Amino acid sequence: MSARSHERPSDLKMQTLSRVPFHGRHSGVLVVPDFIANAGCVICAAMEYRGGTQHAAFDHIDERVGANTGAVLEESRRDKTLPRAAALALAERRVRSAVQLRGWH
Repeated sequence: MSARSHERPSDLKMQTLSRVPFHGRHSGVLVVPDFIANAGCVICAAMEYRGGTQHAAFDHIDERVGANTGAVLEESRRDKTLPRAAALALAERRVRSAVQLRGWH
């Protein structure tokens, strides 16, 4: 599975992650952290603030949430960590990058 940005969550081949640990146990339940899965409301608000249409907001949500879900699941698989740990690592890298880019360090 790759984390290509054009993949949608429904397109991801979840069968490759058939036994993802959930709270340290093998339960067979795939869990994506809430701050990844629920990011759509923040994205929608930003699009609305910028004057975007509902269609544009939904397209952007689909693209970003899908890409982020793919990136988290790929990192989780690659590093053999829980999806939450992978999501936190991704978020930390992005925040550090944004802070550096803006000169806030």
